[in-house]
Amino acid sequence: MGRRANQEGTIEWRPKENRWRGRIMLGGKRVYCYGASRKAVLTEFEKARQVREFGLPIGAGSEPLERFLQRWLEDCVKTRCRPRTYALYKQQVETHIIPTLGDIPLKKLTPQAIQQRLIAAKLAAGLHARTVRHIRAVLRSALSQAEKWLLVPRNVAKLTEPPRSKRREVQILTPEHANQFVGACGDHRLGALYVAMLALGVRLGEALGLKWEDVDLGKHTVFVQRALQRVQNADGSTALQLVEPKSDTSYRVVSIPASVVPLLVRHRAAQNRERLLAGERWRNTGLAFTSTIGTPLDERNVRREFYALLKASKLPRVRLHDLRHSCATILLAAGEHPKVVQELLGHSSVQLTLDTYSHLLPDLQLKERAAARLDDVLRQVEKTEVKTEVKSEEKVVSQEGIEPSTRRLRVCCSAN
Repeated sequence: MGRRANQEGTIEWRPKENRWRGRIMLGGKRVYCYGASRKAVLTEFEKARQVREFGLPIGAGSEPLERFLQRWLEDCVKTRCRPRTYALYKQQVETHIIPTLGDIPLKKLTPQAIQQRLIAAKLAAGLHARTVRHIRAVLRSALSQAEKWLLVPRNVAKLTEPPRSKRREVQILTPEHANQFVGACGDHRLGALYVAMLALGVRLGEALGLKWEDVDLGKHTVFVQRALQRVQNADGSTALQLVEPKSDTSYRVVSIPASVVPLLVRHRAAQNRERLLAGERWRNTGLAFTSTIGTPLDERNVRREFYALLKASKLPRVRLHDLRHSCATILLAAGEHPKVVQELLGHSSVQLTLDTYSHLLPDLQLKERAAARLDDVLRQVEKTEVKTEVKSEEKVVSQEGIEPSTRRLRVCCSAN
């Protein structure tokens, strides 16, 4: 028997281990593969060669998925995302992904395993489709990092099918209800906060994180550069903390409508009176919206007051976040350019803005507007073609020596 070629490998039976073992040289390193049959070992040889061809280090992806996910959470998510996002990702990983797939080596994770053991199993257990989609998204994000680190040749989570989920119903305030709501906010202690959310399109955390140094009442602008969140500490306790906005595009300058400026001026004066009454109990946080002693506002209290205000004003019950949706929808329905609305909301792309709000607009009105615009274009084309045709006929008439009126009459008769 001749000498085996390089990277061809050798296979032998291991009686004590009751399995076959293969040995192959790849990149100057000896790699061992095991299997229940010679064919299984040959399959492992092929996988090892593919790993080599993709430029991955020998032995890459051998660690269990659980260990990789824990490292990913600490090295990537914790350093890049806001504390609440990190806590959510960690909860999804530890509660759902690790118990079902954590024992599988990273390189042996397959689309079938994710589809059956994670996605299908969680749906069968009664989890909402939206929750399962998010679990899959977390795993896909983690495996995308593994692909960048050359631990796996491809992201197998991308090859799975996410469960279908219905679009969440978004309730918005109509322009009439919005006017009624603004009027009801005039005498409410948190009225300026609610009107700011409606008029500026800011998120609740962004509004609660605003400082007076971010507000320029003279230039009618607000600089959104932080958010207030309740963050869990290492000992399990929680505390309100100022954090970075949701994304890079969330850093933005927003114009204040002229009608809202007097309300903010009155709110600032009222806050100054509260500071005098509080005396030494006042906490100088610099925040625009605070408690009666200057401390940050808790989201739960803000929401409770909001729902009580809606009920007292006999307005439809909407979520507090729907004030932001109402702002965007009212602007788009009024004909504002989607790019302007995107920058106002701090969305990452104008497509996200359109995907989020286009279904809330009156479809018939949009279709009629589109048809009218198309009709204008077609009419312009028709006029151009008629002018061209007339000029062409006049040219022929002048060549044939026929009166133009007689020529057009002859053309019409021939057409009939």
